[in-house]
Amino acid sequence: GHQSRGDSRKEPVGPGSSVRKARVAGGATGVASRVPEYKFTLSVAKRLQKELKKRGYEVYMVRTKNNVNISNKKRAMLANKSGADIYIRIHGDSSGSRGVKGASIFYPSARNPYVSRLSRSSKRLSKKLLNAYCKKTGIKKRGCSGRDDLTGTNWSKIPVTLIECGFLSNPSEDRKLQNKSFQKKMAVGMEDTVLEKIDSLWPQTNYCMCDRCRLDIACYSLNHLPTRYVTTNAGAVLHKFDSLTTQSDAEITACVYRA
Repeated sequence: GHQSRGDSRKEPVGPGSSVRKARVAGGATGVASRVPEYKFTLSVAKRLQKELKKRGYEVYMVRTKNNVNISNKKRAMLANKSGADIYIRIHGDSSGSRGVKGASIFYPSARNPYVSRLSRSSKRLSKKLLNAYCKKTGIKKRGCSGRDDLTGTNWSKIPVTLIECGFLSNPSEDRKLQNKSFQKKMAVGMEDTVLEKIDSLWPQTNYCMCDRCRLDIACYSLNHLPTRYVTTNAGAVLHKFDSLTTQSDAEITACVYRA
């Protein structure tokens, strides 16, 4: 979320909307660390990217540096065009009261006038993400809420979630969020949910033309992922091979024997 400088010029909050908001808000600043939100969020995003790439996943980053000017609408459109299966928006929270702490998540509600079709999948993603994140980090769980005034959410065409990682306005939580080893915990907590979500999206067929086995096995088409391995359920056997094609001409990079 955010960037080194906000952009107060207006853009529609959603497709066809007459309501207009600033393209990019300035963001918060850590009350103890004095680290601006845009630096904090990019640091966490890069750590999440690193963890996912270690597992063989392709990650699209809306921004990789702070000195950019990309509106919230444009960010969603970039995510849409990237071929990604989910869109995670990373933010830091702030409050007028320094005692407030914890993590929360926003997703489009079922009554969202722009992307109500994404509400159910985004809500499921959000709940799993918050549970895994808070379990891994120990940060207080404040809950998930539907919110329909977020431009970056309303222009999305894929399941989308915005996580407020913690309160930069809380001195102790701010210091914790800026700690590099703690940020790795944050990334790992998010990573577990991403892997589970992507796994549920993999298409599955009931036929295989693998010359190396020619067995009745379940095939997972992973042509949109760079990995050559699949994590399987207990009792399944991983079968790795160079390449094969199915009747649908989809590239298969891993097969799993039926248990």
